Amino acid sequence: MSHQRERTWSEKIYGLLLFAYSAAFRREFQEEMEQVFRTRARAQRQDFGFWKSILVDWTVSVAKERLSSITLRGLLASAAALAFGIFAAYVDFHNDEVQATVLVIGFGCFILGLSRPKAAWRWALIVALALPIAHWLAPQFGIHPKFPVTPNNFASLIALIPAFIATYSGVIVRRVYTEARGA
Repeated sequence: MSHQRERTWSEKIYGLLLFAYSAAFRREFQEEMEQVFRTRARAQRQDFGFWKSILVDWTVSVAKERLSSITLRGLLASAAALAFGIFAAYVDFHNDEVQATVLVIGFGCFILGLSRPKAAWRWALIVALALPIAHWLAPQFGIHPKFPVTPNNFASLIALIPAFIATYSGVIVRRVYTEARGA
């Protein structure tokens, strides 16, 4: 009979942080990383300083691991997603209606979901989050939209809905097309 001990809240939170690493990286290093965390957590007081050092180390190591695994296709797709997001923000800044902005977001996300389905959630986030980020940053440079977002800039987060719908529509179309060709 095996007795598996209950994980602490700190261990559960750290386990969630590990999802920022790629699946291949987690398969290879997750157990060791969790063991090192458990050892550090037992040896130190789990206060602000402890979590600050954990989060700094986590941020640096995730960035290094992710940057080392970037491919040219992934970089081009990320650039395209950012370009669609910036273009959607430009359209949003120069229109009084949201339809044109939603069309740009929908078209860009559909194309990205169709071309790179494994990272679909990323494309939706990059394209859609460009909008609230633009509404936050642009005034810092003296650029103001024709019609400000109401009630505030957080309302532009609603762009996530059409972004995810369009991206996963692209994924579904690709899957149906691929299965139809294979049958």
